[in-house]
Formats: sequence, structure tokens, C-alpha cells
Amino acid sequence: MSWELTVRSTAGSIGSLEAVRQTLAGVFPQSRFGIEPSGLEKLRAAEAQGIRFPAVIRENMISQPAQHVAEFESEGVSFRFHFGSEERVREMALEVRGTGDPFPVLRQLASVPGWQVVDDASGGVLTEDAQSIGTGWAIYQRMLAQARDHP
Repeated sequence: MSWELTVRSTAGSIGSLEAVRQTLAGVFPQSRFGIEPSGLEKLRAAEAQGIRFPAVIRENMISQPAQHVAEFESEGVSFRFHFGSEERVREMALEVRGTGDPFPVLRQLASVPGWQVVDDASGGVLTEDAQSIGTGWAIYQRMLAQARDHP
């Protein structure tokens, strides 16, 4: 369970893979970059452990390419960016988890020239003065509270 956002640009792409990495590392120096395995690699790893998936899931997994990712944590909140598999990054999916306040980080992200941070739950664009009221973060926090209260 996470709060999901999309980082995009009005120019059509947010930049090359290397430019996006450099921008994120400049804004968030603690970022860790890597590659999430392809669906086929995940499938093989599962099968090596004796896990078998139904055919429809196997077919879906086989078609998933490896994805470039970045992640970091800040004061009780974790951020995971998914860049996709291409050299040109059209947009990034962003997963936010935790109980801290993600808005200081999101405000920094929203201040990157040419980038927009879109709350997938509301469709709203977060700005440099974004607050949690009326966002998917508030919904996510309510779901976490319900999960804790009703295990």
C-alpha cells in the first residue's frame, strides 16, 4: 500500500535517464539508484524457489522489462521512483510510504524546473506550497490508521 504520484513534464519528457538521475541526486543526495529485475528474471527466481504462477500471470510477467529505479528515505517516509526501461524518461511513477511528512520532499521535487508532480488519487498538480489536505496522502494515512485499528 502506498500513495502514488506521477512526475511528468509539459514538454513531453522529463529528460534522458542520466539527466533525471543527476537531477534527483542533486535535489536528494541520499538517493540510491538501481535496476529492478525484469518480469522474466522475477519469474525465474520464483520458480527456483518452487513457486509456480498461473499461466495468465506468467504471460504478464514475461513481458515486463527491467526498470530503472531510485529510492531514498527522509524522516519516516520512503520514496521510490520508477523511471521505466527506456533511455528517455517520459515520466516517473513515485510511490510514497510511511507515517512522516512527505511534503518537504515533494515541494523540492515540484520546484525542479519543467517537472510536475501529479497526485494520482486526485489528479491535482502539487505545487511548491503543497499541503496534505485534499490529497491522496490523506487517504493513504486513513487507510494505514484503519489497518492498525482493525488488524
